Amino acid sequence: MAVFYKNAKIVIFNLELGEMKPVKNIDYEFPNSQNFSLSFSPDGAYLANISSNANIVTVWETRNFGLRWYIDLTGEIISKILFAPNGHDLLVLTTTGRLKYLRINPLLAEVETVREQFGVTDLEPTDFTVSPNNKFIICSGKDGQIKVYDYFMRGEMIASQQAFVGHLQYASKVCLQEDMRYLYTVGPKNGIYRWAFFGDREMPLDLTILYEKTQQEIQREELKEQ
Repeated sequence: MAVFYKNAKIVIFNLELGEMKPVKNIDYEFPNSQNFSLSFSPDGAYLANISSNANIVTVWETRNFGLRWYIDLTGEIISKILFAPNGHDLLVLTTTGRLKYLRINPLLAEVETVREQFGVTDLEPTDFTVSPNNKFIICSGKDGQIKVYDYFMRGEMIASQQAFVGHLQYASKVCLQEDMRYLYTVGPKNGIYRWAFFGDREMPLDLTILYEKTQQEIQREELKEQ
């Protein structure tokens, strides 16, 4: 488990020890006062965090907590980051509602941008999550809507999403139950909502195949076959 502290440190706790004792401190560039986000990769090999006025993402290797990638997104203000369950993508959501898919490849020195999707929320986003089976992305924004998208957002934006309204103001947190039967949303004004989720809940045997290859990845595979 990793925790942000406002003294510009990330503290790592090893839950396997059975006690909440810190095992590692990481110094980081303090982001702005509103945007904090941490995410572990599904295999636990990497830890990503927002840094430096919320326009930088730093990715650390957890085996020694050395810095692996420094991702400069100057010009953007990052709202939240999240590793996808497929183990290939690091998703970055900005305050303008732009969702970036970044390809994490341990064999490469730099992170590749797979795709960018604009307008996933009509107003500033408040939270997002990815379904455990890597088939859906769920976003909430200050427009008061909770939107469920196909993970790959194929075709027109409107066609790939459904929107729901329930909170008096807006949802500040979204969380999908592990078996995907229910979606929970938390609002700052009127508590917690539980929504029945009727999307595809089938869990693939291998989540790592659920990603779109970049043109560079296709070219590298073709070179290997020659």
